[in-house]
Amino acid sequence: MSKFYGNVTFLGVARMTDKVIVASVQYNVEMDLTAVVNMLKQLQEDKMTPQAHFAFEVGDKAWSLMADQGLVFMVCTKKNYPQSIGAACLKELCRQFMSVGKDASSAKPGGLDGKCKNMLEKLCGKYDNLSEVSKMHEVLQKVETVKLTMQDNIEQALLNCTALEDVEGKAARLQEDSKVFKQNANTLKRKQWYKLIKWQILLVCLVLFLVGGLTLVICAETGAFEQDDDKGKND
Repeated sequence: MSKFYGNVTFLGVARMTDKVIVASVQYNVEMDLTAVVNMLKQLQEDKMTPQAHFAFEVGDKAWSLMADQGLVFMVCTKKNYPQSIGAACLKELCRQFMSVGKDASSAKPGGLDGKCKNMLEKLCGKYDNLSEVSKMHEVLQKVETVKLTMQDNIEQALLNCTALEDVEGKAARLQEDSKVFKQNANTLKRKQWYKLIKWQILLVCLVLFLVGGLTLVICAETGAFEQDDDKGKND
């Protein structure tokens, strides 16, 4: 299981014409896609220059968009996520999706989720690990980004949407932490049990040693050994 850093929380692909999200993945979170669809409906196709990088911020999240071949590619990241890496993520998403999402023009909402799930999750995992992906993109120059302005109600909906994913993310991390705690507790319990058994064995050995030693002393004091020697001589 790959580690979750919380840098990337959503990847999606939608048609530009009707703003239908044909494929998406919510990475270790749960998101209300209705808010995302309403955001897409504000986009004007004639202003979405192909291969250009568009972005806007909502709360502590940043959304990056790129249009190409009648599709809109989206990624949701932390607010301080480097724009150059966000743009690289979208370009790689576009390139990989074109090889598996050939039915995007006629697909129903979420119709390509199953086919694209593995690809989308791998991309999320790759770009979520910012320290590693930064090394691969050190040569990237600053990306020219077009800032988008969303209506207040759309921003609020997206804010609520990302707030939901934060809660779900924290719950998932707490659940994972509880599993780790339980495993550690079981390991400690086994160690304590083995330690107790060891001390019990040592205690039994010590008691046997003391009993044996005491028995020898008593026999020596009572002359049991001498009587045995005398009896042997008489024989």
